[in-house]
Amino acid sequence: MTKLTILKNNDPPADGAKEEMANRLLLGAGQALSLVRPELVRLRKGEPLYHADDPIRHVYFVNRGLVSLVKSMRDGRTVEVAAVGAEGVVGVSALFDVETSTFETMMQVPGSAYRASVENVRKAMQANSRFHHLLQGYVHVILEQIAQTAACNRLHSLDQRCCRWMLMCHDAARLDTFPLTHEFLAMMLGARRVSVSIVAAGLQKLGYIKYRHGVLTIQNRTGMEGLACECYDTLRRKTETLFHPN
Repeated sequence: MTKLTILKNNDPPADGAKEEMANRLLLGAGQALSLVRPELVRLRKGEPLYHADDPIRHVYFVNRGLVSLVKSMRDGRTVEVAAVGAEGVVGVSALFDVETSTFETMMQVPGSAYRASVENVRKAMQANSRFHHLLQGYVHVILEQIAQTAACNRLHSLDQRCCRWMLMCHDAARLDTFPLTHEFLAMMLGARRVSVSIVAAGLQKLGYIKYRHGVLTIQNRTGMEGLACECYDTLRRKTETLFHPN
C-alpha cells in the first residue's frame, strides 16, 4: 500500500498557494459532497496509486496534476492508454462493481487528489442523481480516451503525439514549468528515448519549449497546438461535453 501525504487543516501545497477544490466531478456533487467525505492527499511524481489487479478500496479525484493509466507488457515495456486530471477520478470502475484495477496507475505530473472510499462515493451517487450521471458519463470519457489513444499511437507521428502529451501535462499542471524527463515521456508514449530526445530538441529549436535538467517549460502553446494531432482537441471537446452537454 502506498503511503500518501495527507494534507490536514487545509495545508497549502508545495508552492505555498492555498489549495481550493478544483476537481470538476466533486464540484458537481452538490450537497452529496458531505457523504463523499474526501481527504486531500499530496501525490509525488511517479507515485503509484494502484498496480494492475490490485483491489480498489479508495478512488482519487485529481485536484492538481495528472495521473497516467499504463498498460505493461510481459517484457517490461509500457505505454500510457489514458490520463486523468482535474476533470476526473482514478478508480472509477470500482464505483460500478469492477473492483480491481485494470492498469498500473502512477502520478505523471505531481500534485494532489481528494481520496474517498468506494463505499462513501456510492452513497453520494445514490443521494444525488446528477453526481451519479457525471460519474457514469466519465466512464464513457475514459473509454473514448483509451480508443483515441490506441488510434493515435498507430496513426500519428511521434512529433504530433509528443505535442499532444505535453499539452495535456500543461493543462494538468496549470503552470508553464513542470518536471518531465525524456525517459519518462518515452515510456508513456511507448517510444525509444533517443527518438523522444530528437523531437524535444526540434521543439526547443522552434522556441516552443525549453528543456533543462528534467524540467520542461512551455514557451509557445499556440505553436504546439498547431503541431499536435487532432486527438488533443477531440478529447478536450469530449470532456467538455460531459460538463456542458448543451
